[in-house]
Amino acid sequence: MRRRRPAGNASSPAGSGVGPPSIQLPSVTYAISTDVHHIVAGTWAWESDAAPCSGLKQTFVVADDRKSMKIHHSEPIESANGKTTSVTDYVVERSSPLMLHTYIPDETRRTDTGEPVKWDLVVVARNRITWHRADWPEGAFTGMLRRCDAK
Repeated sequence: MRRRRPAGNASSPAGSGVGPPSIQLPSVTYAISTDVHHIVAGTWAWESDAAPCSGLKQTFVVADDRKSMKIHHSEPIESANGKTTSVTDYVVERSSPLMLHTYIPDETRRTDTGEPVKWDLVVVARNRITWHRADWPEGAFTGMLRRCDAK
């Protein structure tokens, strides 16, 4: 009785009749978005919270036209104008690879020069973002937010 050689490539150990057969795995490409609009979309929490992602959260939703963004708060917050809200609307003025340059319509806070405050949402890493107020010095940021729905 003849032994059958395992199937495989002649240059592989399996092709030599020694060891298990060689298996050709398909090539798999994982698409990781580098689009800032896609990266910021999702649920986030302040990293400084005692148990981030188990308490207060914020869900960022970027409009399809990329000209606006809504932040849905898991609990109502007091906005800068003193009103209680569950959603904060932002206008996206422009974007760069790791930043959304935004402002809140009817913003009541003012810069030292009297202009309404503008905010830059900065991607620090795929699962870390922070805010930079446009009139703050370079490198000055709010606390860090971490992604709760890891991508």
